[in-house]
Amino acid sequence: MAQDQTLLIAPSWVGDSIHFLPAVAALKRGRPGSQLCLAARPGLCALHAANPLFDRLLPLPAAATRGQRLAFFFGLRRERFSLALVFPNSFSAALAGFLSGARQRLGRPGQGRRWLLTQWAPLKADDRSRPVAEEYLDLALLAGGDPHPEDRLPRLPLTQAGVEEQNRIFREAGLSQDAALVALCPTSAYGLAKCWPLEHWACLARLLKERRYQPLLLGAPSEMESLRAVAAAAGGGIACLCPSLPGLAACAARVQAVVANDSGPLHVAAAAGARCVGLFGPISPAWSAPASPKASALYHGLSCSPCYARTCPLGHQDCLRKMEPAEVLEEVLKVMRR
Repeated sequence: MAQDQTLLIAPSWVGDSIHFLPAVAALKRGRPGSQLCLAARPGLCALHAANPLFDRLLPLPAAATRGQRLAFFFGLRRERFSLALVFPNSFSAALAGFLSGARQRLGRPGQGRRWLLTQWAPLKADDRSRPVAEEYLDLALLAGGDPHPEDRLPRLPLTQAGVEEQNRIFREAGLSQDAALVALCPTSAYGLAKCWPLEHWACLARLLKERRYQPLLLGAPSEMESLRAVAAAAGGGIACLCPSLPGLAACAARVQAVVANDSGPLHVAAAAGARCVGLFGPISPAWSAPASPKASALYHGLSCSPCYARTCPLGHQDCLRKMEPAEVLEEVLKVMRR
């Protein structure tokens, strides 16, 4: 008799793929007889390749069109999943669960997707009053998950490939294993509203160098121009690295602290055990701050925030612009004492 299998349709954002790990841990405890199969973008599957919570990884085709993604899920019907948990709120994610042929399909209602699901979590689509990790946990509880206090903190085991990549790119960049490194992540795939101004990043890098720390910049290949602009404004001599997601986790675990916008790198770093400072502006940290005792969330809480917009509706971005580099440096030094 084939083993029972549960399909997990993962959130597509990197940070959310960290936030949903406590839900997966609850499922692991509550459904010990079922294999947990992660369906996600190839990069996310690579990021979670060493995580024992997942029994199987089902990477979507690289650079797939929407039609190719749906064809991929239709092809999963042969797996005969007993349950599909649809973590994203999009219509296409619920359609993917439906096409997979899973007998039970759990998710949140909204966007006309109710008919694609067999059971719904009682949560308003725009409810951001609780940590997003708890919203994902609702789905796990509905599916029989058994939460445990020790599973509340997302944990991201490093992959061998990620560690090897970190060693290689640090060596190629001339970064000493003994240096007091602080990683800066000045970009965000979400949009400019989440980004602390580049001139502030450059100032922070200069302040770190004055304290005899060695800053380095981390980002995606498409963000290299921004990284180089920060490095140049900080006086040069700063390595700009573009690791893969597993490599990013290994880099974060290697440095003394990570400073990042509210973005995927922040949550990857926190789950990898790094000391972190997250800079929050349009998004409330009550909803999306890293759940780590080594992480700190800076947030001014202006009257216009949180607005959850991708670009500042008022055009000034004061929620982040008024966050001074000296204030961030003070928080970094505080976090490094933890």
